[in-house]
This record gives sequence, structure tokens and C-alpha cells, in this order.
Amino acid sequence: MFTRASRELIQEYYPAYSGPVGVYALQEHVLEQVVPPLIDRYLVPEHFAVDLGCGRGTMVRRLSERARRAVGIDVDDSGFANNPGLELIKASIYDIPIGSGEVDFVTSRWVFEHLAKPQQAVREINRILRPGGHALIVVPNLLHPGMLLSKVLPLGVKQRLLSRFDELEEETVLETYYRANTERSLNRLFDGVGLEKRELHYVKDVSYWMFSQSLFRLAHTVERVTDLRPLQRFRLAIVAVYQKCG
Repeated sequence: MFTRASRELIQEYYPAYSGPVGVYALQEHVLEQVVPPLIDRYLVPEHFAVDLGCGRGTMVRRLSERARRAVGIDVDDSGFANNPGLELIKASIYDIPIGSGEVDFVTSRWVFEHLAKPQQAVREINRILRPGGHALIVVPNLLHPGMLLSKVLPLGVKQRLLSRFDELEEETVLETYYRANTERSLNRLFDGVGLEKRELHYVKDVSYWMFSQSLFRLAHTVERVTDLRPLQRFRLAIVAVYQKCG
């Protein structure tokens, strides 16, 4: 049952996939169908863009190719050396070292589930955005069965399971809180500081089930059911865009 999904199996469902056999790589491939068009829609060359929770700076590089300036913020700077030449700053999302109203476009992917105080992060996003600026947020959806399971499992158990079956380094599996991981909770947080929802997409993603070929296939079968509009809210990922009023 726990035979890991092969590249051939992945390509049965994602024929264009050419990346490594890994959870994060497949996630990025899935999001490529959704996130870049949104960046193209809301980010223009004269904009100043910021990526919160930038990691090694992959998104910052993408933003820098389109915006006049792009900055990455992360509390952990261990991956900064992998992308020399980018403007990457070690700082907390709760205290962003950028002036008020200076930023046109903010991105944050797979970060909010790790925040104990998401309301404080949203206040900081609102502070640095200029009126009319946009925030693009990607989070796992707590209504998805896999995320409900993740919420109840202790961190140590998740680290051991993902390290064993998905070959992820234990230290990359961080504590999760899931306090801003439904459409309702996101809307409440952002609307509470004056940011209005412009778009929200539910994205199908079965990458977390790669540790088992059987579960990978089963997850794809289950995901087909979410093509029915009332069930789309149970897909794994939420991609949302909010705009600062004024």
C-alpha cells in the first residue's frame, strides 16, 4: 500500500509534469495553472511587490521579472544563499520592515496555516499596501479531509510520517494552526481590516498522497467529485486575491 507514486503514475494524471518526484514540486506544478495568471492580472511593471514567507526566494525571482522592485521576507534566512542577487530580508510577517502604504502587490503561499496570530499578519499586510493594492494568498483548505487529519495529528507524528513516506526533511514540516484556512475565515480576517475579496479559487491537488500509489489514485477519483460546484469548497487549496479599499 505504501509504494511511493512514480513519475509515470504522476504523468498519467499530469501529462505535462516533468519535475522531480516530490510533494512540493508537484504542488508548484498544480499552482502554475492558477497563480501566474493572477500575477499577470494584478501586477504591472511599475509596481513594488513583496513575498511573505519567501523561503529560498523562488517567487521573488518571478515577481522581480515583472515588477520594478521585488522583496522577499522570511523569518528563516537559511535558504537565502540559494538565490543570490535577490532582495531577501530576514524578518517576521508580524513586523514587516517596510513603510506604510509603499507596496502594490503582496503574495504569501503556504504560510497562513503556520501562523498562531494570522490577524496580526493581515494587519501588517494592510499597513504596507497602498490603497488599491492587492494581496494574493495561497493556503491549504481546512475543509479538505487531508487537512482535517493534519490538524489533529501532533507535529512529531507528521514529521515522522512525511519524512518516512514522502522523503521530506523533518525540520521542513512546521507547526500548523489552521486559523485562517477556510474561505469564511480568510474573508473575515481581510474584510476586518478593509481588504475586499476580488477572486477566490479552489484548486484540486493530490500531492500529499504521493507516499502511496493506491491512495494517490484514490485521491484523484475523489477529487473528480469536486467538479460539482457545491463540492468545490472541499478541494485542497484556496487561492484568493484581496484588494485594499480606498
